[in-house]
Amino acid sequence: MSLPTAEEMTNLFLYGQKTKPSNLLDENLIRPSNLVTPLNVDVNEYMNGPGRFATLDKFDVVKAFFSPINSASLSLEPGTYTKEQLFTKFGFDGDANFNKRALVIHQAFYGVTDSVFISRAYLWATTVFQLNKDILFVVTDTGRYIENYTIEPYKNPNPQITHQESFDWKSDNWFTQQANKYLTPRIDPWGIGREVQITFDGTRLVNTGHFTSANFTDLQGSSPIANLPLAIGAFALQRDSFTQGLFDSSASTLDGDKPILY
Repeated sequence: MSLPTAEEMTNLFLYGQKTKPSNLLDENLIRPSNLVTPLNVDVNEYMNGPGRFATLDKFDVVKAFFSPINSASLSLEPGTYTKEQLFTKFGFDGDANFNKRALVIHQAFYGVTDSVFISRAYLWATTVFQLNKDILFVVTDTGRYIENYTIEPYKNPNPQITHQESFDWKSDNWFTQQANKYLTPRIDPWGIGREVQITFDGTRLVNTGHFTSANFTDLQGSSPIANLPLAIGAFALQRDSFTQGLFDSSASTLDGDKPILY
């Protein structure tokens, strides 16, 4: 199960299928506004792709745990703690602190020099990750470490919300909003696009070794960082050719030489 391409996701959004319909005059292409298209994606493929920017050192609870100046962290007694226990001890509980418990990665700000930068940013936009529920934070008399850890796509605790990501051209992020304003009149001028709800299949491998303070410091020095100025420049350079490719493969609404109006 490979990750969807930009063309496949655009077709799912516009038409509810991965390929462009042969008959663009079909009135069934105008679907109910509340209709969603489900899409299953392999979790490990995803984490090796867009998810690779979500690294352990970026989570606030991990940063606080290894911080030499965080008073709540320094006061931890020797013992083993769950992430939920540390959320409470560090004052990360409550809706206002969601971004301290989860990790939000704006894909457009990372890997800007990658060959797949603009398609990845288009496909995944704003992504959210969490630490696995069985992660353990251990304090000893001589140091501290993390064990039984992995990073995975965020899963809403509300059992009625089963999907984990969505493709719908909606975002609270300013950069993504500007990109969507550019794309909408060119790819979906008639508003026929409907949300694609993404669920991840498979199991993440749990690291059973110790992630120490030294590992944390090393990772901070090597993990990918956001680069907004470079992202703005890269988007400006690549947007026209990328959008033309989407238009040719998915969004062209011509019947011969006559435009199709929905």
